Order: sequence, then C-alpha cells, then structure tokens
Amino acid sequence: MYLIQNSEELTKQILTVTLSIDDSRDRLNWRASGDGELTSKIAYNTLHISGPKVRLCKLVWNNFVPPSRSFVFWRLAHDKLSTDENLRKRGCKIVSICCLCHQHEETSTHLFFRCPETQKFWQRLCTGIDQGLDCPGLLNVIDSCVGNWSKQVQQVLIAAVLHII
Repeated sequence: MYLIQNSEELTKQILTVTLSIDDSRDRLNWRASGDGELTSKIAYNTLHISGPKVRLCKLVWNNFVPPSRSFVFWRLAHDKLSTDENLRKRGCKIVSICCLCHQHEETSTHLFFRCPETQKFWQRLCTGIDQGLDCPGLLNVIDSCVGNWSKQVQQVLIAAVLHII
C-alpha cells in the first residue's frame, strides 16, 4: 500500500493493466529468454556482473593487515559504515557535514577520497611510491595496487591503503 501511495507513475501503470475474462492461464514472460521461460542459468547470466574480478577477500583479509583495518575497509566496500549519507538512507534526520574539512556533505566517497584532508594522505602515498594511484573510488585504489607490482609490493601497498582508510 505504501508503494502505491507514494508512486503516482506506478499507480498509473497498474490502472492501465487490462485483465482477461476468459479462462486462459496466466503465464510469466521473461524478456531475456527466447521462449519466455526463466531458468536459473538465464537469471544468473542476467544478474552476473562480468568484467575484471578483484578478489577483495584475499587481498584484504590476510596476515599482513590487522583485522581492525580489514574490517573498516570491508564495511566501506559494502556501504555499511555509519556515515551521514548512510544514516540518512536509514531514516535518520541529520544535517550532514564532513568532520574533517567542515565544508562538504559527509559521504563515503568524500570522506575517504575527495576530502582535502584525506587527499593529503593519498598524495603522500603516491609520492612515496613515485607513482599515481587512481583514487576516485575504493575499487580503483585496489586495482591500482594490484597492477604491475611484485607480490611483496602489492601487499605493502594494500596494507598502506587499508591504513589510510
């Protein structure tokens, strides 16, 4: 009932549906298949995101990173940190401001990557490795760490990134 009350467009679409009077059976029609039948294979292929895979679990949860750092990173990667942005999504009525720069709204992206105060840490890391890291988002940073580095350098970079976060 809530959905219908708060979505005029959905209400209009529902009201335009014409129901048949005859005794024919209803049939589900899946657009992604040729015959309209939904199979688990078609559902998996439709929902599966293809592309390069970064095994976050093995990169983040390991012996060279303290579990407390991995935990914060894992929560950030799964959008579970209690930032103002996420608290608003959960229904909290709050005024949002970044606790570091006091100028922008507190979102995960701003707080960890775009804030001028946070960018100082990222710039120091980039200077230390004499190479730029792609830092528009979390997965970009991890992809940059896993690039053309030796296994030991990757581990040190990932540990540094997790400590910065």
